[in-house]
Amino acid sequence: MNDDFYQDEPTPDHLADTGKVHTIRSSGAGGRRGIGALLLVGALALTGATLLVLMLPATQPTPEIRMNELHGGDD
Repeated sequence: MNDDFYQDEPTPDHLADTGKVHTIRSSGAGGRRGIGALLLVGALALTGATLLVLMLPATQPTPEIRMNELHGGDD
């Protein structure tokens, strides 16, 4: 691996960009978390409703009604 670099270049440290993780604290973080949780619950509800619709048996097709039967015609 070191053969790919020039002699005067230092060996790259691939983990050099990692450091301590700091939590970003802002004034509106709680509201965004609440909205995010609400969106996740909504997505879960829509997914459940979709699965329910797909698992229900198909309904019977409605019978064809002819107009002359409705008016009592002799046609």
